[in-house]
Amino acid sequence: MGSWIEEIVARRYQKLGFFVIMDYKFFVPREISGKKVGGWSDIDVLAYNGEELHVVQCKQFLGMKKAENVARDILRWFEIAVNHIEGDAKIRELARHSRIVKRVVIQFPHPKRAVEMLRSHGVEVVLLREVIKELIDLAKKEIEGYRKEGRGRIGKEDDVLLAFIRELILSRIIS
Repeated sequence: MGSWIEEIVARRYQKLGFFVIMDYKFFVPREISGKKVGGWSDIDVLAYNGEELHVVQCKQFLGMKKAENVARDILRWFEIAVNHIEGDAKIRELARHSRIVKRVVIQFPHPKRAVEMLRSHGVEVVLLREVIKELIDLAKKEIEGYRKEGRGRIGKEDDVLLAFIRELILSRIIS
């Protein structure tokens, strides 16, 4: 199971109609990693909607290293992750027929230079608060749709997080 940030990001994609895989693990040989030994890595959220394949890395913050090093490490990780996807028989067809979107979702303030570098190399950088706001807006829209249809009970949500958000809205804790 992923972090709470990964859970929120995954729910947003699900509400938007994406098929989602969390914690997609893959092995990185030492020849590729540049380290003394190979090791495992994972894609926090892999989301597919028929046209786009989103490779998402979720971070609480971008780290304490120099901005250029932070950006370099993230860009290298995306290069390794996308190369793995393109070579993995289970999902390479999705990658071949989709636009691949590289995205980093971060919670806390970040070094602006690192964000600029990531964006200049085609990586979308999104603040977690934007993802949460969009998830709340999607839930509100769904509730409004239920009301317009005249449904008595507003949506049975099997997912605990989404049910919680819906309850916060219905209870007017979130306006």
